[in-house]
Amino acid sequence: MLKNAIASSVIVLGLLAFGPVPSSAQDADAVRQAIENALPGKLIHDPVNYKWNSNGSDMKTKVIDAAELTSGQALQVRVKKKKKNAWDNVISLEMDDGVKSGEQIEIHYWARTKKAASGSDAADISLFVGRNKEPYDSIIVEQISPSKEWKMKTIRARANTDFNSGELKAEFQLARAAQTVEFGPIYISNLGQ
Repeated sequence: MLKNAIASSVIVLGLLAFGPVPSSAQDADAVRQAIENALPGKLIHDPVNYKWNSNGSDMKTKVIDAAELTSGQALQVRVKKKKKNAWDNVISLEMDDGVKSGEQIEIHYWARTKKAASGSDAADISLFVGRNKEPYDSIIVEQISPSKEWKMKTIRARANTDFNSGELKAEFQLARAAQTVEFGPIYISNLGQ
């Protein structure tokens, strides 16, 4: 049953990624509801009206046209030089809701490598989903390497501690290489126990 729910979610999310851009609050509500209905569980952030935060030096971000995606736009991140720690250059977004110990979350994100580091075919990124303050404990820490084509990836993990509302973020850590990466829509759901 869960496998079928995930398969249908991927199909619907894939259709949404190539659909029209919401032009009004009513349209945004309809898109938000369609995404919520397509995913198992409950969204823990607003997938239509979210803002990427960026932090780090030697990094530039800009919004670009991406006709293939729901939003019609993507966030392009250019890291000019490699840093000591992957988290020295990041983009992140805050979650609206918390997650309790034992609950499982699922993240779907669109990304592609625009320009990989010299000698590499794909970007070198760490995906971190966890606490946005000390002790920076996590639900997900995953190495990802997006291809040159837009693809939606899905990662699922279970929380081993409580994260209250306002304490949780999703963060792409980009400083392991000089590279240019583009990010499209991101969907994060709480699947429950």
